[in-house]
Amino acid sequence: MPEDLVLGVFTWDIQDRHEVNQNWKHEVDFEMSRWGDASNGDMQFVVQPGAYLQKHRFFSGTDGSSYDQSGHTHSFTWHPGHLSWSSTAGGGQDFEYTTEFAITNELEDMVQCLPSAIDLRINLWNTKGNINPAGMTDGQRVEV
Repeated sequence: MPEDLVLGVFTWDIQDRHEVNQNWKHEVDFEMSRWGDASNGDMQFVVQPGAYLQKHRFFSGTDGSSYDQSGHTHSFTWHPGHLSWSSTAGGGQDFEYTTEFAITNELEDMVQCLPSAIDLRINLWNTKGNINPAGMTDGQRVEV
């Protein structure tokens, strides 16, 4: 996938008060993108807002520096106070974020509360807006 495109699979709370970032839309993401930088890892797990400690970025290839974006399974489990992700990409990757970790490290806890009116959404977007993604010309398309 071109480095400027982002494929996201994420939770989204349609009732959350966006104007005050009440619960950051209860957004928990799996994203495939190099975020406009060809040298970046192309997979990430994140709890919004995406600060460093609640995000895990990695390469989809098994050697830790290459890309293999097809045929993988990604999942996450969401419990009160605990989120865990798993992927077959990158030779098998796991990441965990917990309320306990945040409190122990004197951080604001970003594990969102449940239950909530959550939808599962998928999007594909271009970090450069209307400019063609790197390596693509008009008329080309990306299939997901």
